[in-house]
Amino acid sequence: MKKLFQIFSIFLAIALYGQKTSDYQFIVIPEKFNDIKANKYGLKDMLIKVLKVKKYTIVQENSGNNLCNMLKAEVMDTGNLFSNKVKIEFKDCKDKSIGIFEGRSSLKDFEPGMQDALEVATRTISNSNPKEMVEDKVTPNSSYPLGNTAQTTIENDIDKNLTEIGRKEGRKSIQNLEVYTNGNLILNKIYLSKGEFVLTHSDNSAPYAMFKPSTKKEVYRVQLADGTTTLGYFEDSKIVVELANADGSYRKEVFSQK
Repeated sequence: MKKLFQIFSIFLAIALYGQKTSDYQFIVIPEKFNDIKANKYGLKDMLIKVLKVKKYTIVQENSGNNLCNMLKAEVMDTGNLFSNKVKIEFKDCKDKSIGIFEGRSSLKDFEPGMQDALEVATRTISNSNPKEMVEDKVTPNSSYPLGNTAQTTIENDIDKNLTEIGRKEGRKSIQNLEVYTNGNLILNKIYLSKGEFVLTHSDNSAPYAMFKPSTKKEVYRVQLADGTTTLGYFEDSKIVVELANADGSYRKEVFSQK
């Protein structure tokens, strides 16, 4: 009975972690995992492929985006000479562990064994089902960079009437986040990999459209949130999306940077 309870507890923990992980849309995959051994056998590419199938959006590390609505993935080799084991951990910008998924393989050879263990670990990762995040003022962990979010500025105050020059120092928050609007919608532009980017609603981070480069410079194949595909492009530093009208014609939806 005790052993049965332990097994039940393990599956319950996995289910709870999976549910929390699925609340997020965006996953940051580092260029290299902290565990050097995990940077072998194509584990990174395998993880990216699986997460995309599970409807997560992969984001470049150090892209300058606000990562507090995202999770960062790490893969660790937890095996030994007798078995191949892998642990996948997802952390938020507070360095809090949101989900841990482990897999073990009966294959003895390292490469197929590690790949099999990763595949086993990813089976319990739930599909992305993002929920609206409540904004929280956080102090990001230094090991989880959010890009350049603040810089020191020096401001000179000159009061001509008193013929006195005063100087004071202050800090000005600079968000490395591009914001666009068409007058009704306010969207954040988030850079992904290979020239791709996504526009998300600023109030709840829900995707508006995904942009993938075409063969022509600054022209993109666009997939809207409802699954509709269309074209988008840059025009005078503005993002233009062609939307279909009921009669089959097209109109321009123009987003200007704020």
